Amino acid sequence: MVLDNFEHLEEAWPVVLGMLTAAPDLRIMTTSRRRLGLRAEYEYELAPLALPPIDQPLPPTLLREVPAVKLLLARGRAVRPHFDLNHGNAAVLTRLCHRLDGLPLAIELAAAQLRDHSEAELLDDLEVSLAALPAAFRDLPDRQRTVTATIEWSHQLLRKAERRLFDQLGVFAADPTMAAVNSICGQPPGTETMPEDLLISLARHSLLHRYTDPAGQSRVSMLHSIREFARDRLRVLNDGSAVRRRHAEYYLGLAESVGPQLWGREQVDAFRLLNADTPDLRAALLWATGPDGSTDLALRMVGQLWHYWELTEDVAEQCEIALKLVAGTPDAPPSLQAPALSGAATLCWLLGRNDAAADLHHRALEAFQSAGNDEGAAWTTMCLAVQAMEINDTITAHRLAAEALAIPHASPRTRAAAFVVLERLAFYAGDHARALDLSRESVRLVRPLGDRWALGVVLTNLAENAERAGDYDAAERLLLEAVDAGFELGAQGNLVGFLESLAGVYVAGHGVELAIRVLAAADSYRTDRGIPLYPAEQHRIESIITRARSEAGAIRFGLAWTAGQALTLTQIVKDVLRTRQEGKQQEFVADQHIYSSSDQSAESALSAAPW
Repeated sequence: MVLDNFEHLEEAWPVVLGMLTAAPDLRIMTTSRRRLGLRAEYEYELAPLALPPIDQPLPPTLLREVPAVKLLLARGRAVRPHFDLNHGNAAVLTRLCHRLDGLPLAIELAAAQLRDHSEAELLDDLEVSLAALPAAFRDLPDRQRTVTATIEWSHQLLRKAERRLFDQLGVFAADPTMAAVNSICGQPPGTETMPEDLLISLARHSLLHRYTDPAGQSRVSMLHSIREFARDRLRVLNDGSAVRRRHAEYYLGLAESVGPQLWGREQVDAFRLLNADTPDLRAALLWATGPDGSTDLALRMVGQLWHYWELTEDVAEQCEIALKLVAGTPDAPPSLQAPALSGAATLCWLLGRNDAAADLHHRALEAFQSAGNDEGAAWTTMCLAVQAMEINDTITAHRLAAEALAIPHASPRTRAAAFVVLERLAFYAGDHARALDLSRESVRLVRPLGDRWALGVVLTNLAENAERAGDYDAAERLLLEAVDAGFELGAQGNLVGFLESLAGVYVAGHGVELAIRVLAAADSYRTDRGIPLYPAEQHRIESIITRARSEAGAIRFGLAWTAGQALTLTQIVKDVLRTRQEGKQQEFVADQHIYSSSDQSAESALSAAPW
């Protein structure tokens, strides 16, 4: 016997039990959003259809076999007979399946729209709202005519306290921690029920699920379609604005407690924590800068999060938000204004908007000085030195770097960064002995900090000095350590620069094909993100590419370049590290051969070895 959609009749469970008792050979299959709770019951959770990966796209031949894509193609052909998957629409169809959560009903309703819409048009509509999927079939019950109606069916079965918590969960943009849910949603008024108990009930209704993330934190996850429904419900809550404010205040507190750890030994855990909550940090910032928000809260968020954004190098949207914010708050207290101005300046600098960056850093310096913040003033002075160096104003760059070092409360990271400026000035001026000494001093200052991002920068500079001196082995070791540090952090910002320098060493050491793939992957990354190189660095990278093309020849270069452009930074890093590991294994085998041979054979092997 099949009992379909039993959740609206769950109080009839004694009837089910009575039938099983009266007819021992009877088997009943029940579909429901929650289990009946009988001892004889075996639960089988039906998950959404498997989705294709987004970060590493599958080729069309493999993509066609992914269940969600397979259903989309089958139902799409029902309304457009020649509909198919190819290299041109593979990325769009992958994103469509993710936007639809792999839900069969949602995929069927979306596929029906392909009669009158292109795949790209349909995705654009769905990015705005899943409510864009109209009723498409007459032979479905009302509760399944649209995705919204299906969720509404479950929502109506909830008790009042459960509905209230569900509606409040619409404030979250991603998967909140239990700490966030408890802080923002809290205990329903007039009850003793805690959010924990209500979440268990919502999970039984299949409206969310709980999981533990890699950091050991308990999180709550909802499908896109369900979260969108909850967000619409939040808009009609009497206390919806208060929930949004508590959400923004909670994530500001997270930024202020975790942000400072991005500069030290706890950097990796801090970055991963902020990365896991990035959608909600963004939502909090957008609310704070909106008509019902708080500019003070927004200034504090920008002042705390700009370095996190710098590490990710995903800064275009944040830069525009920060610029509008600081432009609209000229009378804010200097203590609030200074960090936000400095952050906005750095975001502009990352995007190559150097004039705007310099202006904002000058304003930040004045604000830090007004607030009596010597450490902030020293950091901003160092930033101005970097920008002067990038426009070849070497005299000003020298002066500002020296001023930053002379400020009594300059932090160790500010001092190390000032030494980096002086080292770069010496390097590009051809004073290689001084550049080598300064790069060693930078490494000495940075290593105790535990800042992997800064360590990668100073190791790269030291490697370039070693390469200039002809010590390619030392340069490669230093750059691989820099890549390791950046990769461990998980931030792609600056990792691309470490890889470009490593490519230069590979070209000099005759590893030209790997070098070309590295350069191509880095170029693709910079192009996608809109991240420019300042003139001296641009000239250096172009010279490495020219040497690689000359050594490889046009055809070999073109093939390797095309292969590299298809790789993400993560993939090319794994290529580099795998190549290093294979090289170590080959050296080990060679060493074993040498030591197990006779003296004469060992001497012969040593003389023939490439090293």
